[in-house]
Amino acid sequence: MREMSDLSNEIRSINDVIGNIAFQTHILSLNASIEAASAGEAGKGFAVVADEVGQLAAKCGESAQKTTALIERTVGAISNGMKLAETVADSFGAVSRITDEVEQNISDISAASEEQAACIESVCEKMNVISAEVENTSASAEKSSEISEKLMNEADILKGQISRFKLK
Repeated sequence: MREMSDLSNEIRSINDVIGNIAFQTHILSLNASIEAASAGEAGKGFAVVADEVGQLAAKCGESAQKTTALIERTVGAISNGMKLAETVADSFGAVSRITDEVEQNISDISAASEEQAACIESVCEKMNVISAEVENTSASAEKSSEISEKLMNEADILKGQISRFKLK
């Protein structure tokens, strides 16, 4: 875009030279017309040529003005394009920064998820240990209950046998 702007400025400069040449040529053709008129009958042919040169100079001047106007519009469009390109570049920079932040957030979430998964696995292992201990305790309690029941039965039998004995 900058190169196009620089080239447009060069073209504008060249076009200004062409416009100046057209203006000078037009002045020369006017002077030639005046000289041809002063020469009278002998200058008629020269007057026709001077008139043609004047018309060509006028056309060159008009073309130079149109070209200058076109270059000005082109330079304006290039300037707008440069501003738009800068805005797009800034937007891409912002998107890049946001993408980096999102990537970092995803990395942080992934690390936290892995840590939580490890903690959950540890909790599950400990729950399995507790469950095994509860089963062992429950089995021990059942055995203790059975043994207590047997002991009570034995105590009742012993009590019945002792009641047969009478002390005097």
